[in-house]
Amino acid sequence: MSERLSLSPERERQIPLHHVALVMDGNRRWARLYDKTLIEGHNEGRKRIEPIVKRAAELGIDVLTFYTLSLENLVRSEEEVAGLLSILRSEFSTLMDKLSEENIRFHFLGDINRFPPDLQDNFRQAETISREKTGTTVNLALAYGGRDEIIRAFKQIVSKGISEEDINEELMANNLDTTGQPDPDLVIRTGGRARLSGYLTWQTVYSEIYFSDVLWPDFTVEEFNKAIYWYSQQVRTFGH
Repeated sequence: MSERLSLSPERERQIPLHHVALVMDGNRRWARLYDKTLIEGHNEGRKRIEPIVKRAAELGIDVLTFYTLSLENLVRSEEEVAGLLSILRSEFSTLMDKLSEENIRFHFLGDINRFPPDLQDNFRQAETISREKTGTTVNLALAYGGRDEIIRAFKQIVSKGISEEDINEELMANNLDTTGQPDPDLVIRTGGRARLSGYLTWQTVYSEIYFSDVLWPDFTVEEFNKAIYWYSQQVRTFGH
């Protein structure tokens, strides 16, 4: 399959893709496979984001979400966590600068209060600076867990004094980290493992799920195209 999606431009425009979410799995296994350090594996994985964002924007996808750091990732070894934070401070700042020049809007999912103050400031600044952009929204899920998101949403609802009778799906959705965004049409998980690992637990109830055996650092635009092509062949019934 070529670098371009094997569909005509007309068919590409007809694909009803509003939101694609990715689980970027396989950085550490890739590092071990190629005799690299774990941080080299994470940094190589970071390089896959920019080309996939550009391809998604080219396809007219409204929202692209990357499962960047789960809550579980933050309790790994002190050395690995320090390396991940270092990548966020340097490489992701550069990435955000590059993509903001291309009409990309940034939004952060998860409990970013768990990060050091300087990173919290960087995340909020990226959201503020890109707020008026009109292209693809890129969500980075950081210190994220699906159950944690639902708990935080419920706490917000309780804090507002909303009565039990008024609690419904719409209210819950409006208190999630993805408020105002469409639910994912497609979830792509790399690395050969067939589970979602607490990713967008509320939002993915009717998402199509594509599992790729390719480790994330090897997940090219061509592999992304394969996932999009696979999605174009599905018949979505939403349980009906």
